[in-house]
Amino acid sequence: MTISEELLNPDQAAKFLGLSVATLETWRAQGVGPRFVALSRKSIRYPVGAILEFVKQREVIPAKNAPRPVTPNRGAPSISRPLNRAKDGGAQCLK
Repeated sequence: MTISEELLNPDQAAKFLGLSVATLETWRAQGVGPRFVALSRKSIRYPVGAILEFVKQREVIPAKNAPRPVTPNRGAPSISRPLNRAKDGGAQCLK
């Protein structure tokens, strides 16, 4: 944290993150969540940089964008028994 970095109170930090103040309180008690500064027991502040770092660490790359191995017949259903067309046009498994 730099000396010129802006500090947010819990209400501001919660609003910035789209969370409740209670969630931030719980996270502090559990030792998780963004870094914070305890100016006193009741005066908690969150450096903006710590909040941004916290968000960045939780960035998830969607699986859709992840490289996938190429496999033959991907997505094709597996049929273990031959199908027989029923009289009504539907498929039935042969027993």
